[in-house]
Amino acid sequence: MFLFNSSKKSKAPVVKPSGELPVGNQAVYVLLPWRGLLVSGTADGVVRIWEPRQGVCIQELLGHSQAVVSLVAWEDCIASGAWDATVRVWDTSTARPAIILAAHTKPVSCLAVAGPHICSGSWDSSIKVWDVPS
Repeated sequence: MFLFNSSKKSKAPVVKPSGELPVGNQAVYVLLPWRGLLVSGTADGVVRIWEPRQGVCIQELLGHSQAVVSLVAWEDCIASGAWDATVRVWDTSTARPAIILAAHTKPVSCLAVAGPHICSGSWDSSIKVWDVPS
């Protein structure tokens, strides 16, 4: 089967998925590759770490009270931003937040790592720069 692309007058193949991860009935807001795994943020406020080849969730990071909409990873760390206006830096060895960053007044919509800092953007029209110990 082919889709017709009217802007280029060419046909692009339609590709079917090779698998599916069982997320249940939760909307998925963000995906992030990390160390050969896949990290997801969903409407239920849970960060899940997946083994995509086996199609299984290997860890759930619980703590946000609202939807997780942003993720960033570096080295052994994962940070998540959510509609609850917090950023959580996770200790994946214990599945608990190592640090909770709470200075936004509205949902955290994006995250970035800039050198030794985590930067969080929010619907409160601010970008916070956090010094996070390694």
